[in-house]
Amino acid sequence: MRMLVFREVAEPVDELKCGDRFSVTVNSTEYRAVVIDEMPDGVLCLFDDCLKDAVQMNSSNNTIGGYEESDLRKYLKSLDFNIDYTTDYSLVPNENGDILFLLTMEQVFGLNENWYEIGGRIEWMKDIRHSIASRDDKPEWWWLRDVVSGIYFAGVNCYGGVGGSRASNSYGVRPAFMLKKREPKKINEDAEKIIQMIRQKEFVKKRFGYDEILEELKNCSFNDGVDMMQEMQNLIFDIWDYLDPNVCEGGE
Repeated sequence: MRMLVFREVAEPVDELKCGDRFSVTVNSTEYRAVVIDEMPDGVLCLFDDCLKDAVQMNSSNNTIGGYEESDLRKYLKSLDFNIDYTTDYSLVPNENGDILFLLTMEQVFGLNENWYEIGGRIEWMKDIRHSIASRDDKPEWWWLRDVVSGIYFAGVNCYGGVGGSRASNSYGVRPAFMLKKREPKKINEDAEKIIQMIRQKEFVKKRFGYDEILEELKNCSFNDGVDMMQEMQNLIFDIWDYLDPNVCEGGE
């Protein structure tokens, strides 16, 4: 009898689920992110491990202004963050307007800044293995955004437990971010008219890739009263940027 094994298989999906992992880049360095919570219109994601650099919460070793006024928040906002293949989802800022941010004690441990249990712990984080992160292939203490005393911010220790550290200490940064599901655009009568116009133009078929243009048009919508010819031309030039030149030159 053959052994039953569990393997991770990379495959394209239309819907992200808790536990799904995918590649992201920060300043041209590739990392892996994981979906840790599903929301009605999107997902909350967390880096699997810490960024390559250890960072201070505040170089001045204080908690004045909390995380919102911290050096670490400014550092996260300065990063060049990108996700591959986000056609079905888009990045959305958190309540502070940030794309990359830190998790809270409540999300990771169900605790408030006074160390009292208040609930609200993300189900994914209840598995302590998911709280443990590494940097340079070694277990790493990583920051959370809560202030827990005069000069201390909260964090997660190398064993996945809650802790606190001086703001001026340099530790791991494990960013979180949110993705929102894009609402599909319904094709309307104006777009239907444009499809018919494209079908009648042989030069469009030969030059721009007939099938690809029609596929792109299925997701398009146009406002009432637009200049149809101008809109068609604009659309074709937009689509051209997405098409492979070899495909475009072939045509039918």
